[in-house]
Amino acid sequence: MRDYSNHASNRGPGRDVRITDIETCVVQGNFEWNLVRVHTDAGVTGIGKSYRGGAVTDIVEYVGRFLVGENPLDVERLFRRMVHETSGHGGTTGRS
Repeated sequence: MRDYSNHASNRGPGRDVRITDIETCVVQGNFEWNLVRVHTDAGVTGIGKSYRGGAVTDIVEYVGRFLVGENPLDVERLFRRMVHETSGHGGTTGRS
């Protein structure tokens, strides 16, 4: 398994933020909209939408187990980890 724990960066201490919680909800519209909210210890909250399909809340709960405590500014590293962790579980790729 790859080691995604390398937190090395050139960011100053003012950009050291951690994810504290991840929430999901499904809003009924012209189809089911899967919304995701990410909370941080800096008081910043991000909201986004996920793909259409079932079990999104279950998938977000699964990836939330290893995203909480991570720096949300490490987007590329976190994306690679989510793809890696979900490969074989309905992920988008089988590559590591």
